[in-house]
Amino acid sequence: VRLVQERNPQVKIICIVGDHVRGGIQTTVHAIAKHYGAKVVDLYALRGYGNTIDIPKVSTSHPNPTGMAFIANKMYVELGNWLEE
Repeated sequence: VRLVQERNPQVKIICIVGDHVRGGIQTTVHAIAKHYGAKVVDLYALRGYGNTIDIPKVSTSHPNPTGMAFIANKMYVELGNWLEE
């Protein structure tokens, strides 16, 4: 992340936490993103905190086209203004 930022100071980095992560990985991703000033789109939060939204998939971890559209919309809803800057 540091190397990318050094080579392109205007880069916008987005970390995506999958909805299938285990073992507290989402906490680590959030910490790393915060350290580097990156943004996070947390798909795990859709299922991890009493929510039960299922992203349509073709397998246990790969979204189908409907699932990809869902993820793209979530990213834009959460980051739209920041993405447009």
